Order: sequence, then structure tokens, then C-alpha cells
Amino acid sequence: MNTGDAVYWQGITGNVLSRVVESGAKIWPLLEESAAAAKYVGLGEALFVSLAEDQHLVQVLLKSGIDLIKPTKHIADMIQLMPKYLEVVKMVGRGNVREQLLKVRFYARFELRC
Repeated sequence: MNTGDAVYWQGITGNVLSRVVESGAKIWPLLEESAAAAKYVGLGEALFVSLAEDQHLVQVLLKSGIDLIKPTKHIADMIQLMPKYLEVVKMVGRGNVREQLLKVRFYARFELRC
């Protein structure tokens, strides 16, 4: 029978991750082309890049102005196994990349006009 500290610590990572995702906490560091000061966003505010993603594609997306998050393998595995997190996460994929490119293009045009 598990009681006390062992039970508490057994699920701590999942509990913290649930709270972070549900609150929209801006703790996810964006990938950057350069060593600039890190910017942090909520999980649904940038595209989620898996560790297996082609690095050339990642560099192209960064140069295009798309915000990317690349969590550690442990966190990425947890997120992908939980259906409720997948509703928040936007994975790198054709539809999501297109949507983000359109946003980048729209905001770039808007800034030029102002």
C-alpha cells in the first residue's frame, strides 16, 4: 500500500503539467535563431516541435517568423499521451504552419502600414 510522500511524488510531474496547461502559464521558452533573451509563451501560443523534427525545417520556420516550442522528450511524451493536452497543442503540420504563416504575413503588413 502506497501512502504519504511516495504517493504525492509519484504523480507530481503530471499534476504540475496539468496545472500549467490549464492555466495557460507562459513558461514555454520559444526557440530562437540567435542567443537573444528568451521569450516565454503559453503552450497554445506557438507551434509544438517534436524532437524528431527535421532541423532544416525548424530553421526555415524560425526564419519565417513562426514561434516554435520544443519541450524536452519527457514533457513532449507526456503531452502527446494526454488527449486533453492535444486540444491545446498545435503541432507542426501543414494546416498549422499555413495558419501561422498567414498570421505572420498579416502582422508584417499591418506594421508596415502603421
